[in-house]
Amino acid sequence: LAVKVGSGVNFLRLAVELSPVALKPSWIPTRLFLIFLRDHVYLTVAYSLMPALALAALFPSSGPLRFFVALLSSAFQLGESSRTTSHRDYLMVYNAWALALAHAAGFPDSYAQGVSLGLCVQFIFASGVAKVWVGGFQWGGRPETLQAILQTFALKGPKEGGPVLPCLNRLVASRKGLALMCSALTLVLECVLAPATLLMPGRCRVLLGYV
Repeated sequence: LAVKVGSGVNFLRLAVELSPVALKPSWIPTRLFLIFLRDHVYLTVAYSLMPALALAALFPSSGPLRFFVALLSSAFQLGESSRTTSHRDYLMVYNAWALALAHAAGFPDSYAQGVSLGLCVQFIFASGVAKVWVGGFQWGGRPETLQAILQTFALKGPKEGGPVLPCLNRLVASRKGLALMCSALTLVLECVLAPATLLMPGRCRVLLGYV
């Protein structure tokens, strides 16, 4: 909804409209992969995902519904990431399968919640480690890297998958102090605060989630 309001772009159609090339994972047969890439199949899955998630939230004790959501999210991510190389929704897929499998095995939901917390921490922490591994700790101590990323990002218009708020993008890209603060806080969040949640009480985790 935020993308639609900000840019007028249908977010769920970006993979179809912007990416004419798809990269097939090695584990899936070609014929099956091509079926998932058909517009009417992919878009049906994409538009069904949010209602299915809402339905699963209303009926959390339904095992078949949990498996349906896990399969639906997997199909959506396959069609999306194979064309855009986006890793954005992998975490959703992992969490959906954790909830489905924990329920099928008869484990309490707290087990699935623990797995989900671990996956979230790993997902965020890995992003910080990747930044440090490639760019060193200077990634968070110098503004040039983030500024270059934002300047490159700004070359795309909103309808091409660029920034939804170009004015905010320009503001950070043009001010070294602001870019430096964002870079440093990103590393603190990803490399320090995220793994620290494993030792925090539940209430503190919720507060950090809002951060």
